This record gives sequence, C-alpha cells and structure tokens, in this order.
Amino acid sequence: VGSEMCIRDRSLYLLKSQELVQMKRTMSWLVLLAGIAMSVFWLYATRYDQLPLTDSPKASAFSKETINQGRRLARLGNCRDCHSRDNGKPYSGGRPMLTEFGTIYTSNLTPELETGIGRWSLTAFLRAMQEGVDRHGNYLYPSFSYARFTKMSEKDIAAIYAFIMTSIKPVNYAPPKTQLNFPWNMRNGLSLWNLLFLDKTKWQADSARDEEWNTGSYTVEGIAHCGSCHSPRNILGAEKRGSQAYSGGYSGNWYAPKLYSDPSSVTSFAKNSIVNYLLDGWDKNLGIAAGPMTKVVNNLYDLSLIHI
Repeated sequence: VGSEMCIRDRSLYLLKSQELVQMKRTMSWLVLLAGIAMSVFWLYATRYDQLPLTDSPKASAFSKETINQGRRLARLGNCRDCHSRDNGKPYSGGRPMLTEFGTIYTSNLTPELETGIGRWSLTAFLRAMQEGVDRHGNYLYPSFSYARFTKMSEKDIAAIYAFIMTSIKPVNYAPPKTQLNFPWNMRNGLSLWNLLFLDKTKWQADSARDEEWNTGSYTVEGIAHCGSCHSPRNILGAEKRGSQAYSGGYSGNWYAPKLYSDPSSVTSFAKNSIVNYLLDGWDKNLGIAAGPMTKVVNNLYDLSLIHI
C-alpha cells in the first residue's frame, strides 16, 4: 500500500510539474506575442517623420483668388475664434477647450516663425488638417476637427494656408502646454483612435441633388464641421455617425440641438428662418443664438459682408 501511495504521489507530482512547464511555455508565448504586438504598434504610431522647416512663403506665391477663397473658408470654419484666447491676438492660440478628458489648449496659427506656423510647408499644413499630425510628427487631439477636414479638397486647404501665410499678423506667443492625465496624455495612443474613427473618404457630390444642396453638404460636412458640436460622441470622444449624426451634442457645457429632419429640428422650419438665425443670430421660430453659436453667427454675418 505504501509503495502504491508513493507511486501515485510521484505521478501527481510529475503531472503538476508538466502542467507548470506548459503554463510557463504558454506565458512565455503570450509575453512574446504581446512584445511583438507592442513593437508593431510602436512602429505604426511613430511612422510620421518630422517635416523640415521652410522659408515663409511670399504673398506673390499665391493668387488673389486663392487668398480670398482661404479667407472665406477660414470664416466658415470659425478658425479665428477657436485659435484666439480671450483678450489675445487673433489666431495666436491659447484658448482652453473643455473636454471630458481635460483641458486642451489651441495652437498658435499665425505665420510667426518661432511659435507659430510661419515656417511650415503646405505639406505639413495638409498633414495637420487631414491626418491630425503636426509638423513635428506629434498627434493632435481630435478636439481639433481634422476628422471633418478630411472631407475637404486639398485645393481648399491650400487656400486656407495661403490666407494664413499672407493675411494674418504674426504673433510671438507660446500657448500653454496641454497636460492631460494618463492615459490621455499619451499622444501616440491617438494613432489607434485614428485607426478606429478617422474616415479619410473624400466628400462626393450627390448627382441626384442640385448645386445648392451639394454646396451646403460640402460646407457642413467639411470646413464648417457642424457635426463636431451637433453630434453625440462615444466614450472615446469620436462623433457618432449614421443615424445618430447631427442628433444633438455638446460644445463645452452648451448643448447643441439636433439638426436632422423631424418636427422638432431646425430643418422643419422655412429656409428663411434658418438664414435669419445663422446671419442675425435670431429668428422668431428658432430663438436667439447663444454660447459658442454666437461666434459662428458673427463669422457668418461678417462673411456675408465681404465683397471680393
């Protein structure tokens, strides 16, 4: 009996030893695979190189029509207000953007050579606008609506670049550094955000619609980025698309109402009411524009007065 117990105990010991060895092998493989996955992710996340500095372009490098188109688009995009802090110089940045992940400060968009983008090439500007990556190769937070600007044509983005480089006064000002808590402070993690949520599909005209409708669609989907405020967002801060697009969202602490067609949305009112609201900031059917919408209205009103 004693011998049988010894044999059984030895068998159990060997079995447990084999299970332990197998477990160690499995863990080793998991660690190896995790290491490979992290290496692949790191290579993917750091694939953007720093782009070289260039000489600041001269106004003669752009046509008057291109500069004026850039001026119109900058108005439609509300660029000045997002990139201007209270009592600060226009486009010099430093405005705090309140998000559920923390406060993000906007960058200096003037053509100043040291703290602005005066020595950015058009290639660097295009990359920031459509891929969310700055000249240095750093990821930009999606509070900057590059996920919308991907819908724009490169020609229109080049026009904005021309306007900034020739018509905005350079301002030497370094905005506060954005400092978010872990893990949101890890900018390389935004490569995964872009992989999941950045749709680089260009806007396409709808042949079944007229020119006026298509112009509005291109403007709303792209430079005006209306959905950035008027669409709800998921837990990672990406706009919800499909049936939930334009169904209402937030800009800071302000609620932006739904825009799609139903009896309670603004599209249920006459076109004149919407025009009144967007240009004058008031309409008897839609009420008074307030909060962030006030700046949008001011830009649209100023735009209506520009005669080029």
